[in-house]
Amino acid sequence: MQAVIMAGGVGNRLRPLTCGVPKPMVPLMDKPVMAYALELLRGHGITDVAITLQYLPETITGYFGDGAACGMKLAYSLEDKPLGTAGSVLQAAKDVDQTFFVLSGDGLTDIDLRTATAFHKEKGALATLILKRMDSPLQYGTVMLKQDGQIERFVEKPTRAQVFSDTVNTGIYILEPEVLSYIEKEKPVDFANDVFPKLLKEGRPVYGFVSEDYWCDIGSAEAYLQAHRDVMNGGCRVGDPWMQAVAGIYIGAGANVHPEAELEAPCFIGEGAMIEKGARIGAYSVIGAHSAVSLGASIKRSVLWQNVRIGAHAQVRGAVLCDFSVLLEGAQVCEGAVVGSETVIGRNTTLFSHAMVWPGKRIGDDAHIRKNVIWQPQPPEGSLSEGGMCGAWGVDMLPESVLEMVRAMWQAYGPVERILLAHEGGSRASLVCDTLAVGWRTLG
Repeated sequence: MQAVIMAGGVGNRLRPLTCGVPKPMVPLMDKPVMAYALELLRGHGITDVAITLQYLPETITGYFGDGAACGMKLAYSLEDKPLGTAGSVLQAAKDVDQTFFVLSGDGLTDIDLRTATAFHKEKGALATLILKRMDSPLQYGTVMLKQDGQIERFVEKPTRAQVFSDTVNTGIYILEPEVLSYIEKEKPVDFANDVFPKLLKEGRPVYGFVSEDYWCDIGSAEAYLQAHRDVMNGGCRVGDPWMQAVAGIYIGAGANVHPEAELEAPCFIGEGAMIEKGARIGAYSVIGAHSAVSLGASIKRSVLWQNVRIGAHAQVRGAVLCDFSVLLEGAQVCEGAVVGSETVIGRNTTLFSHAMVWPGKRIGDDAHIRKNVIWQPQPPEGSLSEGGMCGAWGVDMLPESVLEMVRAMWQAYGPVERILLAHEGGSRASLVCDTLAVGWRTLG
């Protein structure tokens, strides 16, 4: 069988997580969410996959390539303009000549596709929608089934007065190629609003398969955090690397965890991450690859992407910190808050519950942030003054800025024969000293 993965969505509801990456590339345990969809297909023997693209397509193609690295054959279909769910699939499925799957690249599931396929074949269906019972169906398309499983009617994202069923559409479909003939070319066409109602109106066999397996639409920061918890507690069966966790604690290759750091299961420490002395990593926390949690900092029920830095005695509770974000000493991020990529939260600053900071912001020290920070003037770059240079390494001070300081000292003091360099200890201080030494040697 073949499959089409819809991966062109912008993911507006997930912002600021999706400001710099498409929704299918949001990381889950240091892997893009879409990687789990591909693993699900490959586990069911489906290796020929077409992927629809629109928003930041190079992020997806650059990561997955032609699929050879994961034992699959991937082809890409780029939308010049939005074509809707069905329109994008029609464009991508030009080589489909057999029963095929359609699924979203931004959902997490372990649904048994073999059982669903057997149901589809047994019913002689033209289209089978994989369904899931949900306690709160308001954000999904609800479906009413006849006793034999045939779909009677459905409403896409109903109001409270329109809710007639707790069975929702997961956006995973099993389709016969004939369905493609119901999709108008090069026009926005939606499966739920256009194609399936037309099939029902004509009396074509459209069925619903209700699955008891796991499915999560990662459409909000809360759902994103919940998906991590579901994987960690075994609610969703996924492959490596989490399945390699020992006693509920996964520590990636090259990670450096201090013997006096505290890790509470279940938790995930990515490769190359550093957990310093006295740091506390609570249950249901994910520390992304090459991130650092400093002395006495505390992380609970939170997800840190890659290359995040947590300063000494900072606290994170039930929050998401995107890649290259920085929390300086004593800062606090509260429940449901999100810190965008390359954002710096100042010393002793508090980001209150559900407040979100968009990428690239610099929040000053001792601030109290209760609302979303979307627009903000950027501070002038550099921290060199008559008194020298001060700041956080990797934030205010980079190797290039240290070399600028060397040139400034050369102009101030002129050539010298000997220089004494000293530092107070630690890898960052040593790195600054080494950079200074290289700078002076470059000047002779």
